[in-house]
Parts: sequence; C-alpha cells; structure tokens
Amino acid sequence: MKTEICLIFIILVTMIFEGCETRPILNSPPDGPAPSVLIIRFKGPAYMKHLIVTSDHDQTGSLLMRGNQCERTQYLTFGEYDADGSKMTGDWNFSFPERLRDPFWSLPDGWYLIDWAWFGLETPYPFNGNTILTDITLENYREYGASSFDKSVPHIYFDSQNKIFESRKIKVADLMGYSYPDENYPSYTLREYDKKNGIDTIVTYPNQYFYFKQICHTRAVSNVTNCRCEIADELDAFWTLLQSQIANVINNDDLDNMPVFDINILYTNSEL
Repeated sequence: MKTEICLIFIILVTMIFEGCETRPILNSPPDGPAPSVLIIRFKGPAYMKHLIVTSDHDQTGSLLMRGNQCERTQYLTFGEYDADGSKMTGDWNFSFPERLRDPFWSLPDGWYLIDWAWFGLETPYPFNGNTILTDITLENYREYGASSFDKSVPHIYFDSQNKIFESRKIKVADLMGYSYPDENYPSYTLREYDKKNGIDTIVTYPNQYFYFKQICHTRAVSNVTNCRCEIADELDAFWTLLQSQIANVINNDDLDNMPVFDINILYTNSEL
C-alpha cells in the first residue's frame, strides 16, 4: 500500500511540473541590445508600394529582400541549392498556414510599424534597404516565387545622401514606461510547447517587456518548439497594442522625448 501511495504521489508531482515551468531568478538584465521594434517613414508616398531590397553594388550578388518569415517564398530562400547551384529547393512542411500580408502597420504622421512576421531577430524589413524595384510591388512580388532577384530587374538605387526612408528603433521597455507611468503593467500569457519532450506549458509574464523578450527568442520556423508563426493570433493582438501605444506617443509629439526606462528595476527579485 505504501509503495502504491508513493507511486501515485510521484505521478501527481510529475504532472504538475509538466504544466508549469520554474524559471531561475535573474538579478540583472542580460547583455546585448535592448528589445525594440522598428518604425519607418518614407520620403515619398509611392515608395511603400514597391518592393525594397538590399543591393551590394560592389559584388555580383542578387537583389535581396528580408521577407515575411511565414511565407513559402521566404522559407525556400533559405533552402538548399541544386547540384549545379542554379536553383534553391525546399519543402513547406509546417503546420501553420502561410501569412500573405504586408509589412506595415499604419501610424500617425506617415509612420509605419514593421509587422512581426517581417521582423527578423537581427534586422527587420526593409533590412538594409537601399533599392526600389520599380516593376515589382508588395502586391505582385509573390508571382516571382522568391525573395532574391537578378540585378537585371529594373530598380533604382539610393545612396546615403538620398535615402528611401527614415527609421527609428523604439525600445519596448521605454514604450512600456511611457504607456504605464503608474507602473501598473498588464501581464501576458504565452503557450510554450516543447514538441521534443511533449511538454505543453502556459507561462505568465508580468509585463510586455518580458513577454516581448520571449517572443524575440522564439524561432521564426522550428520543428522542435513553438515558433512565432504558430502563435500568430497572439502576436497580432500584441502588435495591435504596440500600434496603439506608439500612435499615442506620436500624437503627443513625444517620439523624440520618450524617457529612458531603467530595466534594472524589472530584474530585482524577478522570477523571469
């Protein structure tokens, strides 16, 4: 009987820990750049309709774009080359649907927030964009079935003296501090499913800073853990919040006057 009771107790404890995740206490923020989002404003209204790519005029490479991470064309760009090196191949074997969407969320005063699906871990669209493809737009680029274009495609190159757009990085912590000066930060939940070990966990984050940090560390495409494309509804809701918060900053004419938020206070006795 005692043996059976012990076994039942062990099973119950195991079930509890499979549904909850214990995280170490961090007393100081990690090194590296602070989590941020990108907003851009075009020099001309027509520019946003055309595909913006990166052009390396010193080499013989192609015109490259940083595309939507949840599109088949973008995934295949990171596939494998054929034996002769002429064509890239790959399979779309992920459970989430393609998300055929533009990269821009509208903001006041001509600004746009870059969409999460177009937001790379290092550099978001439009990347190091310095070239406009004059015949290819956001509406028809998918017809080409790729996000790499030959330099014979009609394009206009812009240099540092004549840029296509201006951009600003907005730190998520600064935006949070501006939006909640009373420090009454809403919490956020995120499903974290470890496919490899079969552990399905709902984690609560005490504010949007920690929530966004986790999103940044979530891979765009993965067969092991949940990826950003698999939690699209949650990210759309969060980007709607960011859109509202940034619009408020712009409408208050505070885009250049946002106070710097000290993230160290978030890590004192934090459990995330």
